[in-house]
Amino acid sequence: MNKVMEKTYLLIDELEKSDIIKNITIYKEKIINNQEIQELINKGNKETNDYIISDIRKKLYKYNDYKNYMDNYNKLMYIVMDINSRLNKITNNKNCYKI
Repeated sequence: MNKVMEKTYLLIDELEKSDIIKNITIYKEKIINNQEIQELINKGNKETNDYIISDIRKKLYKYNDYKNYMDNYNKLMYIVMDINSRLNKITNNKNCYKI
């Protein structure tokens, strides 16, 4: 296995052991088991009106479990976006040569 792939698997392993992933897992379970949050999420997923969606988000953020889940999810997404950005800088060569 080449070193890049090996390091990638190590990164994934470290992410899986991280507090971010542990917290996401914990709070996801709490959200799944909270009927009020589930009803708000389901209502929001069916809604198309931006004002109503915004109101639902405000209601959801009053629940600490949801807020903590989203905070950790956002941290993870920033890590992923940073990795993707770095990869794009390396691979986004506009010159493509036909062989």
